[in-house]
Amino acid sequence: MEEKFQKTQAVVGEMMIDSSAMLTTMSAMIMLNTTLDKLLSPEDYQLTADYLKEVSGYDIALLTV
Repeated sequence: MEEKFQKTQAVVGEMMIDSSAMLTTMSAMIMLNTTLDKLLSPEDYQLTADYLKEVSGYDIALLTV
């Protein structure tokens, strides 16, 4: 497993967010000096927004500061 991990180009994690942990999680996700919409293409940003809404019920606007 270590060998495969070393060869990866990206690592993706998953976390379950309940409403009581949302504020704590949001503060940990703050990106200084940039925003997600600046890092992603408009198409990828929309895909991300749609997926977030589908899996969590949250609108991506809740995560922007």
